[in-house]
Amino acid sequence: MENLSNVGWDNNVSGFKFLYRPLGYLNNVWNTFSIVYLGILGLCGWYCRDSRAWLIFLYVALILVIINILFSFSRGANLALSVFLLGSTILFFCCKMSLRKKIGLFILTLSIIAFALIPYYEDVLKSMHWGETVSQQRSVSGRIASLYAAWTVFKEKPVIGFGSGNYSLAVDPLLFEKENVAFTNFAPNILVQLGVEKGITGFLIFGLFMGYFFWYFIKEKKDGGSYFIALTILAVGIKEMTFSSLLECEGIRVLLITLLAIWQNRYISCRYMVISAGPKLRSIAVLSLVILCSFITVFIVRHNRNEYFNYKCLENINLSRLDSASFYISKTHENLPYLINRSTVNWLQYNDSKDKKYLESSIQYLREAISINPKDVMLHYNMSVLLECIGRRDSAQNISRRLLEKCPDNALFCIGAFNLEYKSGEMERAVSHLTHAIKLSPKILETDLWKQCALDNSYVKKNVIDFLIKGADRDSEDPIYLAKYGKIFLCIGDTVSAKEYLDKSIKILPNLVYPWYYLAEIEYCRGHEHQGDFYMRRFSLLGGRSTEIEHIYQKKEYEYKFLSDRYEVKFRKWYDSRSCPFSVFLPVDGNIF
Repeated sequence: MENLSNVGWDNNVSGFKFLYRPLGYLNNVWNTFSIVYLGILGLCGWYCRDSRAWLIFLYVALILVIINILFSFSRGANLALSVFLLGSTILFFCCKMSLRKKIGLFILTLSIIAFALIPYYEDVLKSMHWGETVSQQRSVSGRIASLYAAWTVFKEKPVIGFGSGNYSLAVDPLLFEKENVAFTNFAPNILVQLGVEKGITGFLIFGLFMGYFFWYFIKEKKDGGSYFIALTILAVGIKEMTFSSLLECEGIRVLLITLLAIWQNRYISCRYMVISAGPKLRSIAVLSLVILCSFITVFIVRHNRNEYFNYKCLENINLSRLDSASFYISKTHENLPYLINRSTVNWLQYNDSKDKKYLESSIQYLREAISINPKDVMLHYNMSVLLECIGRRDSAQNISRRLLEKCPDNALFCIGAFNLEYKSGEMERAVSHLTHAIKLSPKILETDLWKQCALDNSYVKKNVIDFLIKGADRDSEDPIYLAKYGKIFLCIGDTVSAKEYLDKSIKILPNLVYPWYYLAEIEYCRGHEHQGDFYMRRFSLLGGRSTEIEHIYQKKEYEYKFLSDRYEVKFRKWYDSRSCPFSVFLPVDGNIF
C-alpha cells in the first residue's frame, strides 16, 4: 500500500490487488489458505476454551486472519468468509457464557475489524460488486469463456477426463492460445476442473467422499468441534466455486488434512487405531510398502537424472555447443519433454550445419511427440516450420491454416502463415496475416522481420500501415485494444495519436503495465523528464522484475521471445521440465530467428 501511495494510487487499492503476493502465492490461493487457518483457529479455540491465555492468543490470531482476508479485496473470499463468520457467530452464542460477555466480545470484534477497514472501506465494498469495474467485467467474461472451453473439451472425454493436472493442457487451444488471454493453471471453479481432468468418474468419487463426510458429521454431531470442520469445508467449497486452488496446491490439502487430524486425535481414542494382524498379513503389508517405496524412489531418481541431462543440454545450447547439447539430451529417456527437446537440438544443428540428416531426425522426434500429445498446438506449428525446410510447403500451409482456424488470435501462428503465404506469392493473404499479427502483438514492428519487409517490399509496408491506420477505432472502450494501438502509433512515429490511445487505456484500466512505459518513452522524447520518471515509476511498480520487462529496459528483442515466452510457462506446467528455445519461424529471406 505504501508503494501505491508513492505513485498516487492510494485511492484505488483494490484495483491493484494482483500485486499482493504473500509468500509468493497468488492472492486467491492465499485466501483459501487463510480460510483453512480460520478453521484451525476455531477448532483449537473450541478445544482450549477452558484456558484464558490460549483463548486470548487464538482470538488475536483470528482477528488478524479475518482482516487479512478482507484486505485481499476478493469477492469470492469475502463470500466464503461471510458464511464462516455467520456459522461461527451462531456457535459462539450457543456456548456457555453470559449473554453480557457474548455481546461485549461480539461488539469488540466488530469494532476492531471496522476500525482496521475504515481507510479502505470503499475498496472492500467495491470488491463485492460483480460488474462495476472494468477488471470485474473482464473477470466475468473470462470465466464465461473458461466454462465454454471446459464444456467443449469435457464432451471429448466425459467418462475419465484428461487426467490430473491437465486442465490447462486440455483447454489451451480454445482458451490460452490468444494474445489477450493470460495463461493460468487454475480453473474458474473446482467442478470445472474435476469435469475436465477426471470426468464423470471423478465427480462420482468426489461426491461419494463428500457425502460420506457429511454423513459422518451428522452421526458425530455431539462433538462441538465437528461444527468447525463442517464450517471450514463449506467455506472452502464456496471459495473453490469462485477460484479452484485445492487441486492445484498441495499446501492447502495438507492444511485440510491437518485440520481433520486435530479433530480426530482429540476425539477418537487411540485404541481404535490399533490394528491386529497375523504374521502373514504383516509380511504382505511390509512387502507392499517396500515395493511402493522402491517404485517411487526409482521414479524420482529417473526423473532427476533426466532433468540433470536436460539442464546440461540447455546450458550447452546457451554456450552454442550444439554437439555437447546433443550428447546430453541423448542420455535422457524418450519421454515427451525430452523428445521435444531432442527435436529442437537437431533443428538447431541443422540450422548450424545445413546437414539434412539433422532435419530428418528433428521431424521424426517431433512426430513421436505429437503422437503422444496432439493437444499441444505449438508442436504442430513447429512441424509446419520443419516441413517448410524440407520443401513440403503445401503440407506446411495446411498445418498453418488449420492452426489459424483453431487459434486465430495467436500472433506467432499469424507470423508463420505470413511467411508461408509471402513465399508462395500470395501477397494479399500475407499482408492480412502480418497486419493481424501486429494488431495482436505490436512489438513485431520493432523486429528485424518488419524492418526487412519495410526495406525489401514497399507493397507490404504500405498496405500493412494503411490497414493498421484504417482499422484504428478511437471510440473503443477496450483498454487492451487502446493500449496496443497506442504502441502501434508509437512505432510508426505518430506520438500524438499514441498518447491519446495510451491515456485513454490507462484511464479505463490503470493497472495495465506497458502503457506506462510507452507514455514514459513519449515524455522523454519530448524532453519532459519529470513526467517521464513518474510514468516509469508506475511501470516499474506494476511490472516487477519479469524477463520481458528486462528486455524492454535493454531496448532490444532477443530471438522474438515475446512471441514464445508464454510457451515456456506452459511447458514447465505440462511436462515438469524446461524447454529448448524452439519457437522459431522463417522470415522472408530464409534466415532462422
